[in-house]
Amino acid sequence: MGSTGKVALPEHWTELSAARVHRQQCADEVEAIKKTCLSECEKANVVECEKCFPKVLDRMRARYCDAEGREWFSERRAFLNELDVMFTDVKDHKKIDLKSIEDSIASEKEAWYRWVLRMYPQFLSVGDGGADQDELRAMLDDPVKRWEELTERIWEGVGKPANWEADVDSLTDQITVAKNDAASLKQIYINFFFKDSQTGEVVESAQQYLEAYAASDTMSIEQVIDRISQDRKASLMTEPQREHHRNRLDELRRAKMAFEQNRLQNKTRAQASQTPAVSQDLYNLPPCAVCAATVDPKDVLSCSVCQALAHMGGKRELTVWCSDECFEKGAGDHNELEHDCESGDRCVQYEDEDIEMQDWTSNAVACKECIDQKRDTIYCSIGCAASNLSRHRHEKHGLKTAAYDIKKLAVPLWEIVEKTLKEANPGLKYTVVE
Repeated sequence: MGSTGKVALPEHWTELSAARVHRQQCADEVEAIKKTCLSECEKANVVECEKCFPKVLDRMRARYCDAEGREWFSERRAFLNELDVMFTDVKDHKKIDLKSIEDSIASEKEAWYRWVLRMYPQFLSVGDGGADQDELRAMLDDPVKRWEELTERIWEGVGKPANWEADVDSLTDQITVAKNDAASLKQIYINFFFKDSQTGEVVESAQQYLEAYAASDTMSIEQVIDRISQDRKASLMTEPQREHHRNRLDELRRAKMAFEQNRLQNKTRAQASQTPAVSQDLYNLPPCAVCAATVDPKDVLSCSVCQALAHMGGKRELTVWCSDECFEKGAGDHNELEHDCESGDRCVQYEDEDIEMQDWTSNAVACKECIDQKRDTIYCSIGCAASNLSRHRHEKHGLKTAAYDIKKLAVPLWEIVEKTLKEANPGLKYTVVE
């Protein structure tokens, strides 16, 4: 899979990870020089030792100016040249000290952070912390703004993960141990980037990227994140079109659901002269769902799905309307609120504009487990259930689902409804509203 844009943030995160390792190596070696100085030169402060202090400076200089591999400062040549001069000046006892060098490094690293965040504005835009994105970008360009304040606001904007420092330390340690073991490194990245640390489950919307990364021997984690970034950009560009499509789908759903209710049995007229059984539920009716008027049990419009579930013994209450006018006014909103496609934004009709929309309710299916539990979990089609039912069964029923089992586990909604209504009310006369 080729990259279509700049390699995104993990490359720079990798640079920071390498910097943590090399910084610790430098600190360990400097500490060893200090201990040797104390034992051999009897100097409590290495700065006072003409023999050992230059060794410390040389090691610190090499940490930056002679570093191998990519780190955050590797391409910042002007900074490295300036740093080289500063270390030379300290060795020559000119008017400069280590504090000045440390301040220079900290300032340059801050500039590098700002550069990374400016280069990838989507890093800020995907944040869910509610911060003003324009304000965050303005802060990045304001050199007067204190770094501590800036980082705190960015955390607010993107959302600060719990235990993030410990997680990064743990990940860095794992990467250090794995080193050049490509298989181990890939598994580390899979666990960290694609799976929930608490449950071990693949995080939402990550499955396709995980599969591509796991199946490739050449794809880097940077390329995967780059693909995610490019897909997000493409998604944002088509969002207006998808929003229009979504609104149109909602209109069609409401209209078709109301039509299907009519087709099946929306208007039921109980005949008082008939002796066969009629469920008592139809005599103890709630008020009209629109105007709250009392509903005549001899001439009632009802929601077929709610009525069927009530007859099954579920917790769903009847939803009725007192007149054709109230039915036309309230049925669409009721169906959208109570019986909409369980997939939500994952509905296949949102993903594929070529899918036929006219037959939404006649093609609707329901989760068999939920029907058995006298509840309704509805999908607009068997295709939508094939894409989303396994997630529902795992989250709500704790069950794993093979793709080939979907058709057996998603039952046609209107067959269930019609069968239930006829069995529960053999003495009821149904009249279709035209």
